[in-house]
Amino acid sequence: MAASYPGRTRTLDHRQVERLWRLIEDSALMRPDHPFRIASAENFVPLPDRPVAVISVSRDGRREIVAVSVDADDADGEAARQLVDRLAGLAWQR
Repeated sequence: MAASYPGRTRTLDHRQVERLWRLIEDSALMRPDHPFRIASAENFVPLPDRPVAVISVSRDGRREIVAVSVDADDADGEAARQLVDRLAGLAWQR
């Protein structure tokens, strides 16, 4: 029998979803004019010397994708680190 994907998934509760949206909305990462916007995560090629978070958010029929250096010492780097850390903390399965 062929495997089907995705495998196990986790459902976030309302409070967890709200906290994620607040992190996104409080940052400038999803502004339509953000300088780190990319057209496609699939075609993005990061520089080899910097860790990069590729963040894709869908809302109201639109998708915004940014590629942010997570070691940058600025507001964008901090926002990306916070979002990645929060998602990592929510990734466990019960």
